[in-house]
Amino acid sequence: MSGPAGLRGLADLGDLEGLPVVVRADLNVPIDEEGLIIDDGRIVAAAATIRALMEGGAFTIVLAHLGRPGGRRLPAASLLPVAERLSGAVGSLVAHAADTIGPLTRASILNLRPGDAVLLENVRFEPGEDTDDDALAERLAAPARAFVFDAFGSAHRRQASTTGVARHLPSVAGLVVEHEVAALGELRSHGAAGGVVVAGGAKAADKLPALARLAETAEAILLGGALAHVFLAQRGGALGASIVDRDALPAAAQVVEAATASGCEIVLPTDVVSTDGLTTDARIAVEAADAIGDGRIALDIGPETAARYAERIRGAAHVIWDGPPGAFEMEPFRAGTDALIAAAADCPGSVVVGGGDTTSALRASGRADAVTYVSTGGAAMLDLLAGRELPALEGLRA
Repeated sequence: MSGPAGLRGLADLGDLEGLPVVVRADLNVPIDEEGLIIDDGRIVAAAATIRALMEGGAFTIVLAHLGRPGGRRLPAASLLPVAERLSGAVGSLVAHAADTIGPLTRASILNLRPGDAVLLENVRFEPGEDTDDDALAERLAAPARAFVFDAFGSAHRRQASTTGVARHLPSVAGLVVEHEVAALGELRSHGAAGGVVVAGGAKAADKLPALARLAETAEAILLGGALAHVFLAQRGGALGASIVDRDALPAAAQVVEAATASGCEIVLPTDVVSTDGLTTDARIAVEAADAIGDGRIALDIGPETAARYAERIRGAAHVIWDGPPGAFEMEPFRAGTDALIAAAADCPGSVVVGGGDTTSALRASGRADAVTYVSTGGAAMLDLLAGRELPALEGLRA
């Protein structure tokens, strides 16, 4: 039996009653400084698989991450508030264990009854998560007899809780992953030729390989945010104190090379909104994107760039968008993202939007229903649309 794109699904687990199952969910949601969840879209999506397992009588052990704590236990990255919201979305209590592989987790699992669920603490508190450490993967898999991978937003990474656990347990796809693979596969089959790709945000290393592939068929790639800074730095621009991932320069050069060979236009900001700090008395100004003053930080595309990008989006046959062009969560740097959302809503062609920050901004605008598809993944969405294999799906093939 197999689901979309030949993936094994929940039905392949057979009788769920009393079955211990580890689920890797995507619960990486934005949380403000007071610990309040800003957008619960990923929690609502993840609830469907978790609810199905609970209703089937499984012992459900949920793994997830929040933010990038880098192997450190950071109180602000605790999944406790997520467990509370997940309980509401599932319609039944989802307990929270205050560690991931320690005694509190063991006690929580021992207390489970058929149909119960527990969310373990942020798996990225464990130093071996990001390196796909097999010893950690084995410990994460140990309490279960099956693995459900449902974290589409992490499908492009090899980590202990994704590809690692799948090495140790019979593995299937969850409902979110099945839906994403089917929907994005259908959109990809329609072709991206002549379309526009919009890419922003700060995770350059995650996105550049997919952009190199998409550059082979896209009409243009519109760049914003810290991702654009990599390309501006490559051209020798003065970027002040703005974030620049200089380790990504070689990968950016590959995108440019692919775009040059195919005739795809790489479109960069000509102006930015910058600041000399994040205090209430900070001086905000519009500057040339490649001539930012010393000590100043670019945090949004400028009005000229926003107008150019919006025009390209409105006239595009297809739009693929991952990553906001600015720090939209702060009022002075929201205009660029708002302008692109308005243009995406007006685009007559198909518009596919992904990435946690981008989708949060889209839903907050009230225009999510105006686009063709909203994905729970960002870089994973780009990879799938670019035809790249997602590592976490390799072990799910029927």
